Amino acid sequence: MNLPYVADVTIASGCSKRPSSKAAASDEARRTLRYVEPLSDARTPLADFLSILLDLRLRECTQLVLNVNGRSAEQIFCYPDHLKFRSCLTLFMAATTENTVFKDALLKYFGGEPDTLTLDILAHQTS
Repeated sequence: MNLPYVADVTIASGCSKRPSSKAAASDEARRTLRYVEPLSDARTPLADFLSILLDLRLRECTQLVLNVNGRSAEQIFCYPDHLKFRSCLTLFMAATTENTVFKDALLKYFGGEPDTLTLDILAHQTS
């Protein structure tokens, strides 16, 4: 299956607008967060979305990282991207049922410990 690369994605006009002040940024963040569904509500649509558009690529990319030996996640991704990788692994592990590759990557690069901030956000959404 050929999936589009990021370069193939068209960005709608207005996406690059940045708030002019901290208050405006905070207000914009609150408006955006209104539309974020709790994980429990999004689990089925998210699973469908992942399986159709991202599943193969996410698993393949995670497996490629797992195949790297002798380097830490920070050596592979540099700061702060290794932290983003851990957060994504935690999210994908929680959002999918077939999550072995994500658990394996957490085990290899982070001692099996998921990202606590990501878990806190997910717990907050479900409570």
